[in-house]
Amino acid sequence: MDFTKKPFKWLMVVIGLAIVFALVTFGFYQMVKSDNESSQGRTTTLTAEGKVTVIPDIAKISFSIALENTSIEKLTNENNLKMQMVIDYLKSAGIKEKDIKTTNYSLYPVYEEKCFNDHSGFRKCNSELTKYKLDQVIEVTIRDFAKIDTIISKVAELGINNVSNLAFSVEDIEKVQNEAKIQAIQKIMERANDISNATKVRFGRIINIAENYNNYAYNKQIGYDTNVARLESSMALVAPAPIEAGSKDITATVSITFEIK
Repeated sequence: MDFTKKPFKWLMVVIGLAIVFALVTFGFYQMVKSDNESSQGRTTTLTAEGKVTVIPDIAKISFSIALENTSIEKLTNENNLKMQMVIDYLKSAGIKEKDIKTTNYSLYPVYEEKCFNDHSGFRKCNSELTKYKLDQVIEVTIRDFAKIDTIISKVAELGINNVSNLAFSVEDIEKVQNEAKIQAIQKIMERANDISNATKVRFGRIINIAENYNNYAYNKQIGYDTNVARLESSMALVAPAPIEAGSKDITATVSITFEIK
């Protein structure tokens, strides 16, 4: 076979180029692999905090009625009448039905210990059922803070004898948390860029992201719990003190772990 003919020369050239290409590709792969292996395990973590100051847009407050009676029927009727008047008033005051929620309804017997001396002179004690107690608690969401004082005063007049757990909150807390998180991430990326410009450190891919938020009352909503008042029936007409919502700082702490090239 004559390898000097033109077709065979071109074949040899193609084969040679293929071999060179394969060697270059393999060498590049080994270089990248070596570089990746050398950077494997080399990481650094940067942490920053983002903060957003918000004004609460909802208030949550608990109203409860606690009654006692020797008759379950009379007890439940009295409670139902008073609570229905309270709920009817709240609706007339502009509180939507979805913002009135029963959080507790408890009916239980009350026992008292009765002691006596038997015919032998020994002292004996027995527990006797003396009455029943009923507690019902509703949680009310108020969106117009100017109504809080008036509502508290009126529901006390209608039979509410316990007002507690007032907390001011932001309804769309996830939106605020995301704003704080974005702030923290932006700070981290700026810091990583500053470090790269000032040193030979080069940041690679992100290995892990961890985030943490400050604690909130009412299912991670912001706010604070405070005992507003303990109202007895005789105090039903006493007006409560003015209440201010104030503001709240929402903070998000973010940590990003980078691979170091």
